[in-house]
Amino acid sequence: MSLYDIFSPAKRDAWAMAIGRVMVAAAQLEGQVWNAVLDTQDEALLRLARKSPNHANLLDLLEGTLSERSEQMRRQGRTLLDALRDYNRQRNHIAHNTRHYAVDAHTRPEDRYGAIVDRRQPRRRIGLQEVQALAEQGEALSLGFWPRWQLLNAPWMDAEEDEQAPAPDDPPPQRPQPA
Repeated sequence: MSLYDIFSPAKRDAWAMAIGRVMVAAAQLEGQVWNAVLDTQDEALLRLARKSPNHANLLDLLEGTLSERSEQMRRQGRTLLDALRDYNRQRNHIAHNTRHYAVDAHTRPEDRYGAIVDRRQPRRRIGLQEVQALAEQGEALSLGFWPRWQLLNAPWMDAEEDEQAPAPDDPPPQRPQPA
């Protein structure tokens, strides 16, 4: 069989259909994986929000779920980490004048609702009771998912934004003095 026979006009449509089926199947599988991962994370964040007496405020922060945002990211060829990073940035803008917290999505199984960390002290873990106490005091919590290495190996990617709008109870940022 010659190359002409393999790629002849008569066979071209059959090849195109076969390749198209493979591409469609791959896209469907990728979408299922994305949805499974992000739906799990959305569910964990919603559970955490519902645990708070001030849950209405927290649920407002979740408008536009990770799953919806990830679909746009996937079409643009961006990674899951890109989607999560952008999601967290947008959530932080909503409550930029209050304390900021992040939820680590990659915690041990026994940390059912994710580990809460103070964004300005990434190594200090915060329990759900403390989160609830902050919510009762009227604190707006900015929640987002970050991988463990990003939480524990700051600097934070939006540190410049934090310097522009520090929380009221934070000291002003210290800038290095020129030599």
